[in-house]
Amino acid sequence: MVRVFVSLLVLLVATAGHGAPRKPGIDPPLLDRAIRGIVDRHKLVGLGIAVIESKKLRYIKGFGLRDRERKLPVTPDTLFSLGSTTKAFTAMLLGMLVDDGKLAWNKPVRHYLPRFALMDRFASERITPLDLLLHNSGLPRHDLVWYGSKETREQLVRRLKYLPPTADFRQRFQYNNLMYMLAGYLAGKVAGSSWETLIRTRILQPLGMTRSCVTHREAMRDANHAEPYSGLSKAGVRKHLPFRDTGAVAPAGSLHISTNEMVRWLQFLIARGKVGPRRLVKLGTLRRLATPGMLVPSPNPSPIRAIRGSISLLGYAPGWLVMSYRGQRVYFHGGAIDGFRAMVAVLPDPGHAIVIFTNSGGMAGRALSQLLYMVLDQLHGGEPLPWEAHFEASRKHTEKQLAKLRARVANFKGLPNTKPTHPLEAYVGRYQNPGYGEIRVARKGSDLELVYHEMHFGLRHVHYNRFRLVSDNPMLRYNIFTVTFRIDEKGKIGSFDAPLIPPPVKPLRFVRRG
Repeated sequence: MVRVFVSLLVLLVATAGHGAPRKPGIDPPLLDRAIRGIVDRHKLVGLGIAVIESKKLRYIKGFGLRDRERKLPVTPDTLFSLGSTTKAFTAMLLGMLVDDGKLAWNKPVRHYLPRFALMDRFASERITPLDLLLHNSGLPRHDLVWYGSKETREQLVRRLKYLPPTADFRQRFQYNNLMYMLAGYLAGKVAGSSWETLIRTRILQPLGMTRSCVTHREAMRDANHAEPYSGLSKAGVRKHLPFRDTGAVAPAGSLHISTNEMVRWLQFLIARGKVGPRRLVKLGTLRRLATPGMLVPSPNPSPIRAIRGSISLLGYAPGWLVMSYRGQRVYFHGGAIDGFRAMVAVLPDPGHAIVIFTNSGGMAGRALSQLLYMVLDQLHGGEPLPWEAHFEASRKHTEKQLAKLRARVANFKGLPNTKPTHPLEAYVGRYQNPGYGEIRVARKGSDLELVYHEMHFGLRHVHYNRFRLVSDNPMLRYNIFTVTFRIDEKGKIGSFDAPLIPPPVKPLRFVRRG
């Protein structure tokens, strides 16, 4: 959930290279060998995968460990976090409420939530339930608002009107978890319930997904759940992580489901909304959910001509990215939350579907993308595309870009021979922004630290009243984040500015409390 999915197509790279043309269909022994190679090469802790071919389950297995410390293996019944692949469930739930007559796709959200507001008045008056699912609100990610927050869903909804947009309404695709949070909140309000209860009663229970969990805490109580692990360190080690509870933003990414039970969800999608003879959602609603409603910026084209001619990103439908791959329409989405990565794809016309989970973070999503394309090529048949060459070119390009960013961070310096205008104790206090809430500045030894939600950042002096955030957070290896303290009319430290949103939005101001 904390990564931008417009770049997902670049990361969808596979280990399949040139080979002899083959018949369409899954080759289980070949897939076994390839998966083991991917798990070993990327040092994945555990992996779960299922493949549906022509509406029938053809392959389902677990690899590696769900709990490395206790040496417990992954099985098809191991619960994994879905991350943002939860969004398709939230979109489906809204579709069911449209079928019930409790929502209308194109009626303004304000019709149902009269006090709802965004900073952009035009968007506040016109944004609809469908818009919430298409990432077209004009808001950038603003993920720090919810990440680690203990606030309720209603409290976060009230903060939305203080979050500045970076685009006009319906003019640009900007991935945003908060809009899916709002969609879940809206669903609960119009149904007189909650998103959690509705997901259970309208989707999970009718599909027989009895072990599936709607929260991280619930999943932790299950005896067969996967533990989360970090990205690879420089030494090639993944460390065990605490569970990250998405809390109020659950509708954007909190489901925990086993590979076995995800098969039921995928079969429901392939059956076009039916479980056996019972229809759970109208065909017209499914067509609306399957229709791209927002163009997505194309990533850098592959340097491999055969790949450039075989793949194109078509847009974003509610809860799904849509692409054309080798002549087939593919709905897919990735998921990322601390210590977990997920990939789900559905090819509705031939009745194929794929789900892949891992309890490894960092760049482990690349491994799932490799595996996805390998499976797609097996299902397609013929000669596999040269994804190895594409991946190598992508890796070199990424390394070059990261090297530039690392050099920029390493060379960042302030003006020499300067010092803060006040003693460090004068900067200590609580600072407030109506959108982002409270940030605390405290002493840590001889330095300052910034505390926001559960995150702690050191504050290293740059020059005068400008300080740079430092921590072991990988995000800070490639980015420079600074805060600039301001002196009030009484000569005291009264506020600070923090550039939490990319330009052209001005840095956000946090004002001292008390």
